[in-house]
This record gives sequence, C-alpha cells and structure tokens, in this order.
Amino acid sequence: ASYECSLHGQIPDKLKPKLIERLMGLTGGEEFQSEIYEHEIGFTPTVETPIGPARNEDVMLKLRSSIPENADLLKRNWQLCLYGHPEPRTGRNVT
Repeated sequence: ASYECSLHGQIPDKLKPKLIERLMGLTGGEEFQSEIYEHEIGFTPTVETPIGPARNEDVMLKLRSSIPENADLLKRNWQLCLYGHPEPRTGRNVT
C-alpha cells in the first residue's frame, strides 16, 4: 500500500536540510532528482457552519498540480482533493 501525505508549516532555512533528511528516511532514502514545486488553489465554503459540534462537516476543495517547466496553467494535470470528513454509507458509521 502507498499513502499520499501533505505537510504544511513553516521552518527556518537552517532546518531545511534536516527536514529533507527525515523525509528521505520516510520515503525509502531516494535522492530527489530536482526541486519539487506545486501549485495549489483552495476553495472554502462562503457560508461556513456556525461554531459548534456540526462544524466538522465543512468541506474544503483544493486543486493541486505539479509545476513542470514551460507548462501552461491550463494544460497542466490537476488533481481535485477533498478535505473534510467522508460521508458514511447508509447504516454505517465512520470510525
């Protein structure tokens, strides 16, 4: 099985080599052939659920694409990602 993970955050420049070293350890130690650049566009609900127990039901959509050299914005391969809680099938609970 393979998993896709997203890492969001800020680190000081001096810690970048240590972060890359740890990520390489997690991914099998393969060397990166080039710098990785991605373009991400996020869409959040205009009207959000009021703060409370139901707040977790808000969903955010993101379009994500790697940025190859000389690739027009409209000609890239884009992925549509859904961030939120999955909707359970009828009669089942999400655990």
